[in-house]
Amino acid sequence: MGDYAEGAQCVPIGELIYLLKTQRHDFVNHLQVVRGYIQLGKIDLASKYIVEISQELAEASQVLQVPWPELAAVMMLKGKQVKDSRTTVKLSLGQNLERVCENPPEALAGIIGDIYELVCNQLGSCSIDRQQVAVDVNEEDGTYVIRFSWAQESGNPFDKIGLLAHPVMETAQNNLRKVELLDQEDRILLALYLPLCQIKKNLPS
Repeated sequence: MGDYAEGAQCVPIGELIYLLKTQRHDFVNHLQVVRGYIQLGKIDLASKYIVEISQELAEASQVLQVPWPELAAVMMLKGKQVKDSRTTVKLSLGQNLERVCENPPEALAGIIGDIYELVCNQLGSCSIDRQQVAVDVNEEDGTYVIRFSWAQESGNPFDKIGLLAHPVMETAQNNLRKVELLDQEDRILLALYLPLCQIKKNLPS
């Protein structure tokens, strides 16, 4: 996890290159699978595979709709790393995100990405059906609010104390307006409230 000093890049160039290389590798693999099905005359399987991959791409493209480039880059990179670790993520974007914060601090995106990775890593010890994180990005009262939620496993409770004591969380509490960790029935909710910032009003097209 990175050290996000003021003025530092939220996503190192080397990690962005890694992301581009892995995306290219995945794309080539998908083409080879489709080609293999076609060569074997299994057109139905080729068609089904294309539909599945298209759905994955549609879900991944949601991240690009976040009107904060640094956060989008961090979420894409961490999302790839999480996928490699088998944890699944469902991203939900609010309806008011067209109103972009003026110059949100770049380091905040890196902090959010580290928390994203931290939560998913701690879920690695849960059963497969519990390794799912919902991420909701919205805008409330002139600031971004990013919420992570996941299921609480009764036989293997999530280490909330360990999460809050982690240095990444300490950095978040020192840089964000508010950090909340709540139990909601059988789910855990982690809400990150970014510092208040001026909202850029929509300009007529």
